Amino acid sequence: MENQKENKIELMMVQLLFRTKPPTPTAERFRDAMTKYFGDLGDAPYVEPSKNSTGDMFMFPLPNHKVILESKPEGVPVIAAFLSAMPESGIQIDNMKRQQFWDVPNGNDIIDECTHTVLVNTVLGAALPYQEQAEILLAQVDAALECYPDCTGLYVFQSGKLITPEMFRAQRKFSLSERFIQLFVNAR
Repeated sequence: MENQKENKIELMMVQLLFRTKPPTPTAERFRDAMTKYFGDLGDAPYVEPSKNSTGDMFMFPLPNHKVILESKPEGVPVIAAFLSAMPESGIQIDNMKRQQFWDVPNGNDIIDECTHTVLVNTVLGAALPYQEQAEILLAQVDAALECYPDCTGLYVFQSGKLITPEMFRAQRKFSLSERFIQLFVNAR
């Protein structure tokens, strides 16, 4: 609990990139993928996908990952969120960050060709210890890639790192910390 109070990290987010609008997965498919990577999700229902001006959204409470609040000493589950944006939102990455796509030689082409995105993040996740946040984010991306197989690239907001789904999958053989560093940290 004390570690959670001291943790000052911003919310970790990954943007899945697509050349065309990805089909919306069924709720059952998403729940199956989430269960595969997070275990039993309990009785808490996912938040129904909404179709509005911001795109489709799926949200799943994670009962094994809780944030302790003064008003809720038993903890409140972190929520895994997936939001697909409308194409008008575009993929905005500045020239400085574009020059640092060292791991993906055709990175600028991927950014320029992609018109649709799915944002992967959590609600309340920033209050968790770093390692737990990393574990959740990696599992969320694993689940998202199963639900959105047409993903072309993954962009990590905090580091400005671009990777491909193949690069993400190839790192599964490593430990959590090695995977997180290889995939989501950009050495500058």
